[in-house]
Amino acid sequence: MAPRLKSIATKAPGLVESIYEWCMIKELGLRQLTAVNQKTIQITYKGFTKEKPFGLIYS
Repeated sequence: MAPRLKSIATKAPGLVESIYEWCMIKELGLRQLTAVNQKTIQITYKGFTKEKPFGLIYS
């Protein structure tokens, strides 16, 4: 079963997103995958710049 589905299947529906994300990071780690959650990226648009947390990133 995919890590995301396994995490959902073992937890109550309506799981808070931050907890779900933490579970996903742990599941990926168990599969020897490196993951970073909420990495801040810089977005530039027409001279305006904003830093924004970006979701789950894994390799």
